[in-house]
Amino acid sequence: MNNHIEILSKIGNKISRKQGSILFYEGDTPTRLYVLLEGVVRLYKSDASGNEITIHRLQPQSFIAEMPLFEGLVYPASAVFQTDGVVLSVDFARFCDELIKSPELNLALIASLMGKIRVLEKRIARDMLLDLRSRLAHYLIEHAAALASTTQRTIAQDLNVTPQSLSRILRELKDEGYIRVEKGKIRVQEPRKLAEILG
Repeated sequence: MNNHIEILSKIGNKISRKQGSILFYEGDTPTRLYVLLEGVVRLYKSDASGNEITIHRLQPQSFIAEMPLFEGLVYPASAVFQTDGVVLSVDFARFCDELIKSPELNLALIASLMGKIRVLEKRIARDMLLDLRSRLAHYLIEHAAALASTTQRTIAQDLNVTPQSLSRILRELKDEGYIRVEKGKIRVQEPRKLAEILG
């Protein structure tokens, strides 16, 4: 266990949640710091039509939406458990007390914020510079090992596109021999050729 998790475990409470449980909603006022210990949490925003736009997927030992706490703002996105999971819930005032005393905690917080900035930069660059076909090719290459357990709905959410648009491009890639689709699951057939789509 990392040092900062050990520190926070002494002042926080573990909470178990089932897949599909909401940790908080966009617009809620944060009062506690959450650290993901087990499972996967998806951060998303909802547009005017009710479509969910995925912002980030968090893995274990990640701080969850820590920035609004420090800025005194409401949550800018909702958080849902994509799998069963466990979070550490810490009173923010007690967290700040520990932050003053612990270099390890400071470094962990900085690393968390920098990691989220990198994710945001990659997403912005991808969405601005690549068309949907190229974005999908990039996604399939980057997540090839996990495609067997990834639904097309998840891919559409990650790419912020409609399921219909995703299906159209998947059909094109399948017809051209880049991928296979069996029972809704995608398998990359020609990774090198698929990479050529990116230029």
